[in-house]
Amino acid sequence: MTQRRKLVWTVESAAVKVLLALMGLLPSAVVLFLGRRIGDLLYLGMRGRGRVGRDNLVQALGLSAEDPQVGRILRGSFQHFALVPLELILLQRELRRASAEEILELFGESRRIVDQLRAARQAAVFVTAHFGNWEVLGALAPQVGVPLCSVGRRVENPGLQQLIDDMRTRQGQRIVDKDGAPLRLARELRSGTFVGMLLDQHAGRRGIRVPFFGRPCSTFSTAALLARRFHVPLLPVLNWRTRRRMRFQVRFFPPLYPDPSLSQEEDLYRMTAGYLHCLEEAVRSHPEQWLWFHRRWREGGKEPQPEWRERYAGVS
Repeated sequence: MTQRRKLVWTVESAAVKVLLALMGLLPSAVVLFLGRRIGDLLYLGMRGRGRVGRDNLVQALGLSAEDPQVGRILRGSFQHFALVPLELILLQRELRRASAEEILELFGESRRIVDQLRAARQAAVFVTAHFGNWEVLGALAPQVGVPLCSVGRRVENPGLQQLIDDMRTRQGQRIVDKDGAPLRLARELRSGTFVGMLLDQHAGRRGIRVPFFGRPCSTFSTAALLARRFHVPLLPVLNWRTRRRMRFQVRFFPPLYPDPSLSQEEDLYRMTAGYLHCLEEAVRSHPEQWLWFHRRWREGGKEPQPEWRERYAGVS
């Protein structure tokens, strides 16, 4: 490591600490207002990403390119992207005023699903997406009865990584680096811990092509593989931002259990399709809270058996 790189990392970390200190002097409402304006600037400035997002929206939701909804949803998607880290930063402050279960309100039958898994001492592969605030969801999961160890990608700067880890783990979540994760995840699942993963981005050659909004896309089957290998359910969990500041609703969908009567390849497809079905349902309800400007529908990935598409269409 060069002295120049060390210096750059030190300056970066110091700048972020100063920014965090300044944010601590501002009311939460002001911080979030500024976050939305940052999102607006990204929407106006990242034109290439904007074109990707518009194309994705038109094809996925069946909207006309001239429909005003397209611009509204895409702008909201950029705002959503900017708000996620700011809400994580504000989380500790908000916890002085509200409990974790007030910030993360369990939706529908979510509490029953969690209680049943915990009563059975059942671990699960907790799979979510870049939807709602996945950072707040992970950080507070242990406080709503879900002991969680999440897979994360580390940033290069160790000082920044320490700041991020401190915010993510303060309420009990544990983080494991995606490099070398399998052994650690195996231990966590055997001990009854939920293992958390974000699996909604393009998987390239390593994925399996599963329909999402009616179009096949390469999707990681890692979560389904873990569930099958360790005989635990795959648990789709999604949250969305409500109109109240720093309040989110969380939905635990019914667990997807491995089926040993199927071949491994078919079972991985079935569970992965089930997860994407849950994500599609949530995104349709709150389309501005997903990252439309990601190039999700690309070439790549293993083609499934043709009959699987029909057999598991709409599975959940």
